[in-house]
Amino acid sequence: MINIDDAIIQAKTKENISDGGSACFDFGDAVLVKYICPTEYLKEGEHTREKSEEIMLAINEKNARGVHTPKHLAVKRVVENNIDICYVLQEKCRGFNCASRRRDSVPFAKMRSDLEFILHIPFEHYKKLVIDGCNLFEMGYEPKNKNLFYDEESGFWYIDFLENKKDYMFDENDITKVFTALKYVIPDPLL
Repeated sequence: MINIDDAIIQAKTKENISDGGSACFDFGDAVLVKYICPTEYLKEGEHTREKSEEIMLAINEKNARGVHTPKHLAVKRVVENNIDICYVLQEKCRGFNCASRRRDSVPFAKMRSDLEFILHIPFEHYKKLVIDGCNLFEMGYEPKNKNLFYDEESGFWYIDFLENKKDYMFDENDITKVFTALKYVIPDPLL
């Protein structure tokens, strides 16, 4: 597997595979994500994706417990031409990006095909989607279908986390947190 320094060098000549978010470069079994922010928008001592190292540790612990999220392999920060950059090397997510399946603004035949596909996803995969969403509750996940992948063998996979609020863990006995998880954390696979 590629190391982060080699990935950063090679990314300069690779195609960006992102769908419009942060730049992402494919290295087969790993991807390099490039988060950027002009230094003029950061306060003294702040960095792009400030908590990436902490998030990496938390995500890897969750991955080790069976939560469907790719393992983070390395984080590296650099400043180039007044741009603060946070590189994150992570395992490549299984399956396809759910943003490729939509309900809106598509021809009827595609919508029908996508809905039939969604209908035939095993219930166990939806159950695991909810369980993993609850396990990722404190991670600052944006429930967008571009941050959700689906693998026909293993089910749904989550990517792209902003935080690690250790003091705000999911509690199945707290109805507010259950509602919050269902409404704002667990994504609709077909938005």
